[in-house]
Amino acid sequence: MMSLPLVLRGNVRPFVLVGGGQVAARKLLTLLRAGAQVHLIAPALHDDIAACQDNPLLRIELRPATPQESFAAGVFVVLATDDPSLNAQLAINARQAGCFVCRCDDTDDNDFIFPAVIDRSPLLVSVSTSGASPALTRHVRQRLEAFLPQEYRDLGAFAERLRGQVKQQLALAQRAGFWRRWINSLAPELVLARQD
Repeated sequence: MMSLPLVLRGNVRPFVLVGGGQVAARKLLTLLRAGAQVHLIAPALHDDIAACQDNPLLRIELRPATPQESFAAGVFVVLATDDPSLNAQLAINARQAGCFVCRCDDTDDNDFIFPAVIDRSPLLVSVSTSGASPALTRHVRQRLEAFLPQEYRDLGAFAERLRGQVKQQLALAQRAGFWRRWINSLAPELVLARQD
């Protein structure tokens, strides 16, 4: 399956998450960390979801989803129930409303997926096999996490601050050359070593 890796700002569009189990809990935690507003529909809540009930980004409807469920146009819909036929019908309903759909139980019926993420904010690295091998995705993520120490957060934050200064002081045509020289200099290593 051909995938197009994109980075989506979590707070741009709301999400509807249908399901209250462990899989839904993992998706919910990812969405809330990204700043997404989430409307969750489930008859019962996994402990990790219940622990998030006071989060202002989360609205919970404690009820079972029905095959007649409707969705607002343009939302992202994550289907994480343990009922494949319900998920299939909800996916149809959501697409008819103009929504993007992620079915956690069927990798072939997805408009988007959740990749594994190495978070060294503002540096984010995502790893995906488009659902073909979650074990391989986890393996590669673990290898990359070991390769990218936490100090890359500092390097990313420093580069972000420097970017503002570079924009003010250099013309657009000069910026790419500056960044090539900077990234290949000792400066990043000094930042990583906390000697900036």
